Amino acid sequence: NITGYSSPVVDSLVPLAQGVPTADEAAGYWRATAAAIAQDRPYAFLWFFSDIAAIRNEVRSTRIDTYGMYQNLHEWSFEP
Repeated sequence: NITGYSSPVVDSLVPLAQGVPTADEAAGYWRATAAAIAQDRPYAFLWFFSDIAAIRNEVRSTRIDTYGMYQNLHEWSFEP
């Protein structure tokens, strides 16, 4: 949270989501949290990176998503 975003609604929902024993029980709280953040629009994304990634079939355990291309590089393996 490098921007310092703060919201009483979000601040009250996060502990509720973290306080239930299962992800299924927390899902409603997380959805409400995401909706509150989206409604507040605390960030203005002015650009996005349009990277193209190609990985050989022999490279295993890759995960490329919004967190980036190399987030789990330490888990990659090579199987000829």
